[in-house]
Amino acid sequence: MKKLTLLSIALLPFLGVTQSLGGLLDNSSRAGKWEGYATGQVVVGPFYSAATAGVGLGYNIYDQLNVNGDLQGGEADALFYGSEPVVTGHLGIDYNIFKTKLTPFVTVGAGLGDVFNSGAWYYLDAGLGLRWDINDRWFTKLAVQPALLMHSGSKGALGAAMGGLCIGVKF
Repeated sequence: MKKLTLLSIALLPFLGVTQSLGGLLDNSSRAGKWEGYATGQVVVGPFYSAATAGVGLGYNIYDQLNVNGDLQGGEADALFYGSEPVVTGHLGIDYNIFKTKLTPFVTVGAGLGDVFNSGAWYYLDAGLGLRWDINDRWFTKLAVQPALLMHSGSKGALGAAMGGLCIGVKF
């Protein structure tokens, strides 16, 4: 009897953890809702890096499919050019794997960036992320995306790693 009591006491904290996770695994209805969000991004490549922040707007076609776009500004630091202002625009599609409040997602997109002294850059990206619908109104997303960058004045492309975080509201 004592062993059963001790085992029950030892497992009690795990019961609380699984109950709190239960809320994260409940279904979340996103279908037909718009999203407005603040976003930040870091880009790292072999000869450059950039940090940007901005705003975005998205629409949930159904619970698992979201189309979105954002505008960001910040600073790029390139080996050959030094530090320069940058402005970017991005269009993307996110597929949420589950309909739950906490779900991994797959994302693909394309964008255009203007580094003021070195010209326009075009990029394609695809990646993985994690979305958390905090409640019926607030959400946050974190994503990691490899990207292919192409400069308007040259042939070929460069690889980059992008990481982004956003927090927003559904309406």
